Amino acid sequence: MAKKKLPYRHRLAALFMSFAILIMGTASLTRTMSLDYYSVLNTLLKIIPSCIIMGMLGRVMGMILDQPRKRSKVDYGNLFVNELMKNTQTEDTTSEKAIAEGI
Repeated sequence: MAKKKLPYRHRLAALFMSFAILIMGTASLTRTMSLDYYSVLNTLLKIIPSCIIMGMLGRVMGMILDQPRKRSKVDYGNLFVNELMKNTQTEDTTSEKAIAEGI
């Protein structure tokens, strides 16, 4: 049997849904402090929407991780030097204008 690696969207959706079941179920059952038909039904009514919402959230986050944006490699040293050159050129022109105006 070959091992198939699951994409992040499936992994995160399952993880978030599991946490939603665990947390919401625990909170709901400890609130009622009993395990009867009414408390189980009430817990399911709270768990199902939370699982759907958290599963979709995990799926969207996984889709973002599965398809990272391709970024072009930029030489930040050249950008820094270019910005410094622009700033010094604008400062030189403003000082030259100020001298020409007699200020």
